[in-house]
Amino acid sequence: MTSNRRFGRIGLLLRGGTASIIVMTLIVGVPWCLAVAIGWPLPHHVPSLEGLRTSLSTRGIPDRSLIDVLDCMAWLAWASIAVSIFEEVVAALRGRRTQQIPLVRAFQPVATRLVTSILFAVLVFGRTDPSPTTAIHPPLAQMLGSRAVLSSDLIPMPTVPSQNEDTQNVATTMVASNSYTVARNDTLWSIAESQLGDPTDWPAIAVLNLGRTMDDGRHFVDPNLIYPGWVLQLPSHGPVAPSATDVPASPSTSQTISSSLPTRSTPNRHSVSSRDHPAQPKTSAQHGHRAVSRAGAPDLPELITLGIGAIGCAVLARRSRRIRTLRHVAGHERPSGFELSDSAVDTDVLLARFGGIPALRAFELANCLLAEKLSGTDAQAGMPGFRAICVGPAGVSFLLQAPTRRAPDGFTISDNGTSWDIPHESIPPTCPHSPLFRMVLPVGEDGSGTWLVPLQPGDCLPILGEAANDLLRAAIPVQKAWTWADAVIVTDDATLVERELQWQADGIAPSVDGQQILFVGQPEQLSLKSRQRVAVVTTSNDHASDVTVLVDRHLASIHPLGKTLRPHLFDSDTARNVDELVSEPLPDSFGEQPTDPIFDGDDIDRAIAGDVPDPSISGPGIVEVRMLTTSPRLEGLRDTLPPNRARRATELVAYLALHSPDPVTSDRLRTRVLGSSDADAASKTLFNTATAARRAMGQDLLGNPLLPLGSRTGLYQVADAVTSDVQRATDLAALGGITEDPETAIALLRESLALVEGEPLANTLSGYTWWESEGHSARIAAVLINAACNLAALAIDAELFDLARWGLGQARLVDPYSEAISRAAMQVAAAAGDADHLRREWRECQRRMDDLDPGSSPSPRTERLYGELCQRLLVSSRAARHE
Repeated sequence: MTSNRRFGRIGLLLRGGTASIIVMTLIVGVPWCLAVAIGWPLPHHVPSLEGLRTSLSTRGIPDRSLIDVLDCMAWLAWASIAVSIFEEVVAALRGRRTQQIPLVRAFQPVATRLVTSILFAVLVFGRTDPSPTTAIHPPLAQMLGSRAVLSSDLIPMPTVPSQNEDTQNVATTMVASNSYTVARNDTLWSIAESQLGDPTDWPAIAVLNLGRTMDDGRHFVDPNLIYPGWVLQLPSHGPVAPSATDVPASPSTSQTISSSLPTRSTPNRHSVSSRDHPAQPKTSAQHGHRAVSRAGAPDLPELITLGIGAIGCAVLARRSRRIRTLRHVAGHERPSGFELSDSAVDTDVLLARFGGIPALRAFELANCLLAEKLSGTDAQAGMPGFRAICVGPAGVSFLLQAPTRRAPDGFTISDNGTSWDIPHESIPPTCPHSPLFRMVLPVGEDGSGTWLVPLQPGDCLPILGEAANDLLRAAIPVQKAWTWADAVIVTDDATLVERELQWQADGIAPSVDGQQILFVGQPEQLSLKSRQRVAVVTTSNDHASDVTVLVDRHLASIHPLGKTLRPHLFDSDTARNVDELVSEPLPDSFGEQPTDPIFDGDDIDRAIAGDVPDPSISGPGIVEVRMLTTSPRLEGLRDTLPPNRARRATELVAYLALHSPDPVTSDRLRTRVLGSSDADAASKTLFNTATAARRAMGQDLLGNPLLPLGSRTGLYQVADAVTSDVQRATDLAALGGITEDPETAIALLRESLALVEGEPLANTLSGYTWWESEGHSARIAAVLINAACNLAALAIDAELFDLARWGLGQARLVDPYSEAISRAAMQVAAAAGDADHLRREWRECQRRMDDLDPGSSPSPRTERLYGELCQRLLVSSRAARHE
């Protein structure tokens, strides 16, 4: 290992020495040769036009003039190279990316290689300790990483001390090629672009790093909040720097994600006031609103497009997923179609990228934990007032109205007693207590985190300014999506408020676990007694309040805290799309579920599959898209996909295959598959991705490409020889459902369910958000649940109980919450005479329903079936004893 490092150093020194000779030759040797060999190429005086015309007409162009012209061109070329080298050196010393300079851009790649080689040689030559415990200074590491010089080997480099460090006491560490040190103004979007070659792959970086504790003691809990000096882990396939033909040189992250989504004005990030603090040691990490250090940092483009922060996106994504599952379980969503509008699906795709972030869980748990600590009688008597909550990388901070001397257990006091802080490591994984604040409205975010305003009964919060209604449109859906949202009634109907309060007072509709009311409107619409029992949010400035929010299109401020934030705003179109995603299913949809075909004879296969397929179902095509597996893949490729294109190319082909034979527009592919914010960049990325997929897939038997070129109108589709396991499973299940011969039907249904290799897309780190948003997951789940139930019925008749359980287990990989599967499993247990298995299935069904919707229980139909099966087993056991 030591000899390898020595030879590696020698190679770097040789390359650096050669590059230094070339640079010196270019900078000094070329102009010296031109000056000595040719001299001054320009005329010593400006000739007159008449003299120039006479000279050209009588003597022609002199040979000396031609030599002088060539000499001028040589001088211009030398100047271009010199400027390129100068720019590379300045960028390296300042730790920034190279600026693209017009007219000399063609020479900059050569200058990049030369300067990079010299830098490596200088760093290696200056290293005296051969041990591999050295590191690249973060700005220099970023500069070198942007030149695509990172390799699969660990590169030991000496630490370059900063201005505030003692050069004799610099700690050294090893920097691996699968890590990245965050620089100022970095976002996950820009890091994914420079290190992975695809900016939309930032969720893959987020998945690997969310929840980690960084060296400064802060936690990575919000994908929009990263700080200079943080070391992020990159996906295991390694960084792939984009080439000039892959993505544009400097894409703007402030543009909208998709032209199909409503746009909004981009906040002026540089006008946001914030206080920069130095990184603190791990033992004294700053909390909440005091850990900033991100002034002027850009936001992720998805957040700019949606208009809200990561916590708001996460809670709405969770609510959308829950509502979708409830609709599916309750039979509200028919498998024959998906009713969401295209714009709502696009919005859901963007929201899903923030699902499950730790910041959301930290806030909800801290809210419940604080309520538990203050739940004593004495604590309630001295309950302080609260003005705001900040959720950031250091923890959760609850800002008080007045200073206090003590904080609850687990919390610390800061800001002269006006803030109770709890770091992330002190927040427990669970807390059974109900929250202290049921009504919490997000306002905006800054470098310290997301800011929310809590409300209690009797509070009035004025929201003033030109964008007050937009802020309310964003805050109210989030309020309705907290885990405790069922304990709050949100309404703008004063009559409903008065009626609800009267019913609670009369005991007609008793308060459920302290149910509270949030009224959005003018306080004068309520009686004085009612105002003391509800919280009010108003856009009128006639009401004094302890906290007031002022908001325009660019900034929001919380008074009297003096916090200036990027506001969370929804325009009317985004609010309508979100409402479509998170609206509760209709009340009558939670009645009896669709009849199970194995017990009542209803055949819903035709509704699932559409037209009945031809009985001679073909096998997989030349290329098969496998989606019913933990990691999507393409089988039958002629060539291997390039590593930097593999994930996107697979997703692109999968999307086209699932929509085949219908063509898909390039705009739709850019929006839902590529997800780029820059239209030109997405077009180039789409072209490069489709080209990579086309080459790897090859041609059919007639020589036609399996992925034809896009049409002139921007339409893409795959050839008929490209199949998907989703469609084959659907066809096999439908054919098995209408086949009269039991053995043939069992074979078809078993083959359909055998295509499920695991939980679909369980291992995907990024992408494929359209799988759920467009309803593909719900449709294939309905198909396979129906197939498993049909197979169970046939297997019961043939006494093949193990086969029945296997089929239900396969369907459960796709939809673990289906009551239809639970009922079928109970039927199998009863038919096999296994009372213990029957009880276990019933308890599992209860647990799943509670997990899906806390406090809920299986439907009356499932409960009746369990009672009937228990009675049947009891009668059978008595009859067996008598015999």
